[in-house]
Amino acid sequence: MRLKIETDYAIRIMLYMFTQKEGKIENIKTISLNEHIPEEFASKKLQKCGYLKSHRGANGGYSLSTQSKTLNLLNIFSCIEGDLCINKCLNNPEGCSVRKGNCKVNSLLKGVQQTMITELESITFEKIINGD
Repeated sequence: MRLKIETDYAIRIMLYMFTQKEGKIENIKTISLNEHIPEEFASKKLQKCGYLKSHRGANGGYSLSTQSKTLNLLNIFSCIEGDLCINKCLNNPEGCSVRKGNCKVNSLLKGVQQTMITELESITFEKIINGD
């Protein structure tokens, strides 16, 4: 299982933005240089999820839509990756053509997935910034 490179970029962008002065507008070139992210990576998904606000014009760029440092990695993963599901049968165990919802592997993977969700949920940007 591998996360999309866009998820990595999104985490870096949000971490960078949270370390800036509240309300500061950053242009994409500055973010790109500081976080080693290609300028072509548009933060459209982060905007759609309501985490970044776009500002047009000569002094345009991005600012945080929220200053909530309780925003966590699960929020970013869900925004970029969609539902966190390590196996398709976890969304619909009855849809499994082999076990028809009666599967020990399903139960095992469900626990693994829940552990991953809980861990991602516990990692806030505040904790990352503070080194917790």
